[in-house]
Amino acid sequence: MGTTREDYAYLAGLIDGEGCIYGHIQKKDKKHRNKTTNVNLKIRMLEKEIIDWIYVTFGGNMSEIKRPIGQNNRWEWRIAKAEDFIPLLEKVIPFLKLKKHRAEIALTLKRMILEVKKKFVTESNKKDRLKREYIVSEIKRENQRIKIPLRGAI
Repeated sequence: MGTTREDYAYLAGLIDGEGCIYGHIQKKDKKHRNKTTNVNLKIRMLEKEIIDWIYVTFGGNMSEIKRPIGQNNRWEWRIAKAEDFIPLLEKVIPFLKLKKHRAEIALTLKRMILEVKKKFVTESNKKDRLKREYIVSEIKRENQRIKIPLRGAI
């Protein structure tokens, strides 16, 4: 049986509650040339069974995050490859509440990154690079904004 609409809705709830959509700019050398931009999605939690289900159902990567003695280890699922990220986010976005706008921004950036890869160029012209960096800053701004309760929340 394939992935159901309910699976995507459940994943959206996990992303809204435990997920993180984040963008970053990586500098390739000491002179800060050849910058690359990327955006990722991750979910980190204590419950390994949920992370296992996400990994089996949607692909991506999973890992154990070791914690100091006396603290429980965390489990993390993440997806970064544009070829996997884009179709997944397209199916999850309709179900998101809190992080919908952030996901839409991330999807825009990931599509731009995929276009650059299709052209076999690590970084296209300066205008395109600046546009991608601006989108990364928008994602970061969304991650830092004040959390407003959803309608109907207590």
